[in-house]
Amino acid sequence: MSITPLYDKWKSKGLEVVLITLDDLPKEHEPFTRNLPFPHYCDFRKWESQPVKDYYVFGTPTFFLLDQDRKIVLRPNSVKQVDAWVDWVLK
Repeated sequence: MSITPLYDKWKSKGLEVVLITLDDLPKEHEPFTRNLPFPHYCDFRKWESQPVKDYYVFGTPTFFLLDQDRKIVLRPNSVKQVDAWVDWVLK
């Protein structure tokens, strides 16, 4: 399940999606993120990236739901689980 079709629904309920990719080449990152409707970030440092270290990312994809203070609220396993959380918590 892709995040893109769900983005408008989630955004209308106050949830922002931010994609952090672990690419090391801009030519790989740009085509993948070109048409995404949400913010995306890549420092091209792959596994040495600061978000990887800050949130102990050990595999991809990895999902986190963060609050306003960037504290982890939920570590969902899939886009489907994020969508279920949005439907349940952000009614």
